[in-house]
Amino acid sequence: MEDSEKKRHRHREKSDRDRNRDRERERERRRYEREKSSRDQERERERERRREKSSDSERERRRKRRRRERDDDYKERDREKGPVTVRKKSGDDETEKTENKTREQRKLDEELKRKKQELEREKRGEGNLAAKVGKAWTLDRESDDDEVKFDTEMDVDRKEVGDPISDDEIDPLDAFMNSMVLPEVEKLSNAAGVLNKDKKDGLSDKALGKILPGEDSDSDYGDFENDQENIEDDEEFMKRVKKPKAEKLSIVDHSKIDYKPFRKNFYIQVKEIARMTPEQVAAYRKELELKLHGKDVPKPVKTWHQTGLTSKILETIKKLNYEKPMPIQAQALPTIMSGRDCIGIAKTGSGKTLAFVLPMLRHIKDQPPVVSGDGPIGLIMAPTRELVQQIHSDIRKFAKVLGIRCVPVYGGSGVAQQISELKRGTEIVVCTPGRMIDVLCTSGGKITNLHRVTYLVLDEADSMPEHYEAELEINEFPQNARRKVIQKETLGQISERTGAAITARGQFFPPGRIPAPGERKLYLFIEGPTEISVKRAKAELKLVLEDFSHQALQLPGGNQPGRYQVL
Repeated sequence: MEDSEKKRHRHREKSDRDRNRDRERERERRRYEREKSSRDQERERERERRREKSSDSERERRRKRRRRERDDDYKERDREKGPVTVRKKSGDDETEKTENKTREQRKLDEELKRKKQELEREKRGEGNLAAKVGKAWTLDRESDDDEVKFDTEMDVDRKEVGDPISDDEIDPLDAFMNSMVLPEVEKLSNAAGVLNKDKKDGLSDKALGKILPGEDSDSDYGDFENDQENIEDDEEFMKRVKKPKAEKLSIVDHSKIDYKPFRKNFYIQVKEIARMTPEQVAAYRKELELKLHGKDVPKPVKTWHQTGLTSKILETIKKLNYEKPMPIQAQALPTIMSGRDCIGIAKTGSGKTLAFVLPMLRHIKDQPPVVSGDGPIGLIMAPTRELVQQIHSDIRKFAKVLGIRCVPVYGGSGVAQQISELKRGTEIVVCTPGRMIDVLCTSGGKITNLHRVTYLVLDEADSMPEHYEAELEINEFPQNARRKVIQKETLGQISERTGAAITARGQFFPPGRIPAPGERKLYLFIEGPTEISVKRAKAELKLVLEDFSHQALQLPGGNQPGRYQVL
């Protein structure tokens, strides 16, 4: 009797040592993954800083080049006007005066023609230049596999709005400048035949509220005139950020959808497990410190080969040096492999991820392959993007061997690659709820769908509802400030520092237009795991918006008294 007790005691001590060793190994592995992820993020931030520095240098070179060209132009004008003055004083013949007038007439005609072209471009929203911008990935665009037809989109927009002149996308600053430019252009047209008034030739462009290439400005407006790659009017801006009218998921009538049957029971109990008596099963569960609720729960397994997983998965497990299932894996694997729903509660680092990932892989391999246009088979939802990245990293170790694709979908990162991979088709999607809802609501649900989802996981489901949200309306800010604040560089940096996801929603409404029911003015939606992260993100966004707005109001024609009360 004493020998039996000693054996059990030694066996228990050995199990404790093995369990502690496994836990330590798991902690070391997770710590290594976190350090690797941190190094990768630091390298990415360094590359981003180098790109920004290179972009700033290029912008400075262009600005200096324009300044030199402007100075050369002034010198050329001085040289041309100098001899004319001498000839006037010396009383030369009328032939020279006629040539001078002809030259002045030609310059004035060219100036008038250029100004009229600029006005026409502003009225059209510069639609003829928007096509050269290329594809800017947002939730509202198709993938880069499809050709974007800008002219068709603009025609559709005009049909929806009605009158092109009262376009929703006209910015208050543009309207203010147009109200000043049009009368001045008419005056210039009427005075085109009068050449003895030389002062009109040098009409100040600043008085017109218009920014020309020769102007020396720190804003990006100078680049818009000289570099067509950066041209983007309000219409193009709204195409990048405008959400569909229905910002919430529509109700689905599942009775009208023909779901294909699928297999979910893959577990075959081995003889060694089947021979275990109820007393032995209870003792083994007590040894593993397991507590269960439910009827006819499968018996826990002892080795990986007893789980019913495929040979490729077992080989990968062996390469990763996972000696035996951890307690939650020993009980959850046979339960999920039997096709039953499972709620597992365990400490951090106890192996919960593999407990639901391994059965998912077996479940996916049994179904028809995913093609372009199909939605995922497995859907994993997590409350934070850090957890999404961690789960995606664990899945990749097995997915590559099995030929399975996995796409992470979360806020605070570039959405272009996510949308492209979703449209090509993927077997597994790991996501945060907010970003997944945005993807499903965009483009009429053409990006992806959930019709083929037959395996759903809610990781850390108890933390899922505990997220905080905030909104910051930007509809009344100047056009240049709105455009800059929604850029990936601006939102990405704030999101990295605060841990909150930031997305642009709603649509731009010019002054005097009231949103219809169900519509919202342009605003930033902020969500994060803690209240502090959301408050920090909102405070930083306010500071950035204030800086951008002051810069915009310093531009010629931008200082409108009493207009931007938001500052």
